[in-house]
Amino acid sequence: MATSLRGRDFTAASVPGKVLVCGGYLVVDRPNPGLSIALDARFHCIGTWLTGPAAATEGNAVCFKVCVKSPQLACGEETSEFRLVCPEPHVAIRIEDGPTRNAFVRSAVAFSLLHLLSCERRRRKVAQSGGISLALLGDNAYYSQTRYLQSKGLAVTNENLAALPRFNKIVPQSGKTGIGSSAGVVTSIVGCLFALFGLGEATGEIHAVAQVAHCGAQGKVGSGFDVATAVAGTNEYTRYSPGIVKEALEKCSLAGPAAALLPFTGLSGIFPAEAWDHRVAACALPPGFCLSLADVNKGSETPSMVSAVFKWKAAGGKRAEELWAAAAEANRRIISALRALCSFAGAHGDVFETARRAFESVPCHAWGANSQAAGPAAAEAAALLVAARDAFSEARKCLRAIGREASVPVEPAQQTELLDRTIRGVPGTLAVGCPGAGGFDAVFAVSVSPDAASRLPLFWSAYSAPDHDIAAGDVCALAVQQDKAAGLDVRSFPSHEALAAVYPPLTDWDC
Repeated sequence: MATSLRGRDFTAASVPGKVLVCGGYLVVDRPNPGLSIALDARFHCIGTWLTGPAAATEGNAVCFKVCVKSPQLACGEETSEFRLVCPEPHVAIRIEDGPTRNAFVRSAVAFSLLHLLSCERRRRKVAQSGGISLALLGDNAYYSQTRYLQSKGLAVTNENLAALPRFNKIVPQSGKTGIGSSAGVVTSIVGCLFALFGLGEATGEIHAVAQVAHCGAQGKVGSGFDVATAVAGTNEYTRYSPGIVKEALEKCSLAGPAAALLPFTGLSGIFPAEAWDHRVAACALPPGFCLSLADVNKGSETPSMVSAVFKWKAAGGKRAEELWAAAAEANRRIISALRALCSFAGAHGDVFETARRAFESVPCHAWGANSQAAGPAAAEAAALLVAARDAFSEARKCLRAIGREASVPVEPAQQTELLDRTIRGVPGTLAVGCPGAGGFDAVFAVSVSPDAASRLPLFWSAYSAPDHDIAAGDVCALAVQQDKAAGLDVRSFPSHEALAAVYPPLTDWDC
């Protein structure tokens, strides 16, 4: 154990990944909602205050370092130095980067400090410290493990995936699975820095800062559902008015290797939670339902795809309006059907369980035959399940049409074949789709029971499609499921030994 870690305590902030199961593209267009399911795959940021000499001063400037390490990555470490210029009302931060520059890390640290250090008491705390050290770790499901297994001469099987060490090393050219790694990096950093200053429960402010930081790193204002899910967990989400973030980004530039951020006071109306008009409402899969994902090991450039779809929408005339409206209606039906199923399960638990069990052994295209169940309550349960199936199917159909007309691979042909064969071939599968913006990221399936979901990994591992150059073993289930916990989770560790027991890659962490 490094001597520098003795007697130090640590703070860890973790946030869940996400799957947008309905609302792709439309969630960007307020007030259309989306349903984002939080995953038990989490991104973690662990932080500690550095001891040693107090931060250096140059006149009225205080200089201190924030060291960010990523033990899973080949580069391993990123060090950035932040210069604070303190006289009011012109308090600002200038960023001087280390040897590597990750836009999301840089933006998360900068905007967090810009907000946190608007308080003189917190500036004094920084001035008396030796800096801050952060470490980033992502659960294995964020990155495709196919290349790693192949490099070890191992088949891509669920057993081999399950045997991988937690926080496995990320080999070069490993694709991301599309479950929210960039939002995870940003939100976990913001949450950890807030917690280090004693503000780990200020989730409204953490959400606001993370949204601005994420958009700043992307260079565009997105919908924000991924950051909202990282903070709040599974939810029905309606985006904020884009002008809120645009104003912040206009006031604060992160361009260039030594960007000067404008005064803290310039953001006083941006970061308070009450300034935001987004909506996060409770919504989840019904009891016993399971969410599964399959890794297709491709990855997509979401911002460019979203831009292309909205360019088509702006020029698409009446046909674009009709498709958009049809997709919006299908999404509303999905959310309504899931809420109705949850309500029914709460009122008629035994009947709901019986209907669910009856459907788990039948392919969903044949569910109509099961709707004539004994008794009106059983018939109602069956009708609700069929309604949810139909709404998901219609939403997928609309998104596929939007992608085709916009010349964007929202659901590429290879994904269509995989999804069609999954929903036809695996009994108890309610819905399938390409989550979020679609493309070549992971695909999802919603099953009506754990038994139905348990059939998917074997089906996917045996799947092949020679016309799309997909062989058996190229598609594998991700070891994730819906996260029942809230989003942001902050924990304290009184010693390095306690920390390393939970985060083994940090056993040799030398801050």
